[in-house]
Amino acid sequence: MTQRPLTVPIVLKSDVLPYTAPFHLDSQIGVHLSWTPTLGRWWRNLAEGWHLTMPIRLHSEISAGARDTYITQGGTPVAVDVVAELAGVNVATNVDLPLPASRRIELSGALNVLEPEDRTDGRRIQARVLPTIGRVDRIRMISVATGIPADAPDGWIASQYLPGTAREYELRRSPTGVYTYPTAEGYDGDYREELLVVDLTCAG
Repeated sequence: MTQRPLTVPIVLKSDVLPYTAPFHLDSQIGVHLSWTPTLGRWWRNLAEGWHLTMPIRLHSEISAGARDTYITQGGTPVAVDVVAELAGVNVATNVDLPLPASRRIELSGALNVLEPEDRTDGRRIQARVLPTIGRVDRIRMISVATGIPADAPDGWIASQYLPGTAREYELRRSPTGVYTYPTAEGYDGDYREELLVVDLTCAG
């Protein structure tokens, strides 16, 4: 049975975009994707309300001879790397052990681009997950402040994206790069980070 097209928000950061071939609205691109719960929290406002439940498989179930990779605590496996797959969208992630009986995971926020399907610098692709290939339906440059939240408890040292600080610009084609720069004195956050957010529609 043919699956319906699926649109997902993907994020290209400053360490990926320089090695990605230029693209424009309605063009086709291929990317290797990942997701973590932390990114889901950080990026919850980039594509507000987006979430998706996807079936998961172990790497050993996808490719003969592939070895599964575990996250351990005190020598005990507590999580395992998996691939979430739906309608041509392939996402590298991990789940806590034991594996959920449903063999599904819920993703939210946006998906991270690990690297393009074909790097323009010619370097070998490192991703273990198959590329996701789709049509570019929307391109946005989003600049968001990063720093210590004003309501953070004493002793909090981890910077994060600050809610309510995003500036959004609609684009017709990809820029040559995205950048991180210090914020002006008196503004929220220590610096602003530019993210390129693309709505990618996959045919399944």
